[in-house]
Amino acid sequence: LRTAVWTALAAGILALLLWLGADAILSIFGASGSVVAAAREALLISVVLLPLSAVSSIVYSALRSAGEV
Repeated sequence: LRTAVWTALAAGILALLLWLGADAILSIFGASGSVVAAAREALLISVVLLPLSAVSSIVYSALRSAGEV
């Protein structure tokens, strides 16, 4: 459980940093204003979903190693 919490925290921080730096990152690829706005919305969804995905992956792996899956 402790690993799942740390993994979710790390994934959330990385997703948040990606969202905050979206303008700079997307400008590397030459994205226009409307594309950047749409990408920021999509990245905001990842800020919420990435930590949940990380927790589910850790819990599944823990169950699998315990022989429960």
